[in-house]
Amino acid sequence: MNARSLQGNSPGEINIALSACMDDGFRPTLAIVFISVRQDRNAVCEMLTRQGIDVFGATSAGEFTNGHESSGEIALILLDINKADYHILLESFKEKSEEDAAASLSLYPKALINSYKAKKGSDLPDLKAALSAVSIDRQHLAAYNA
Repeated sequence: MNARSLQGNSPGEINIALSACMDDGFRPTLAIVFISVRQDRNAVCEMLTRQGIDVFGATSAGEFTNGHESSGEIALILLDINKADYHILLESFKEKSEEDAAASLSLYPKALINSYKAKKGSDLPDLKAALSAVSIDRQHLAAYNA
């Protein structure tokens, strides 16, 4: 797996940097994105999706890559990881409670871990999570994962 990082002040700067980093044949499949709420998230997501790059990210109060720290910008980590080796799970709680959304999501990791164990043995993959506007306490959330 190869990884590269980019940062920019606008979706246009990110587009230029993305094209430049792919000029040598680098073909990322996953972008981990930290983006200021002042930036156009949709433009960045559409740009990455057009290139066949999945997006995992969150808005942020500050962005940093390779020693560069900013506020109000866009930072990406691009990975050329096999798409079969990761899953992105989303659950909205616009039409359901936070508790119901957490309960729904808690079922997916168990199924994925069991599938992974069956295919690859006993080593378990890492689990990363990004949450937005969650106000339930962690003990309550953990009860759904028991």
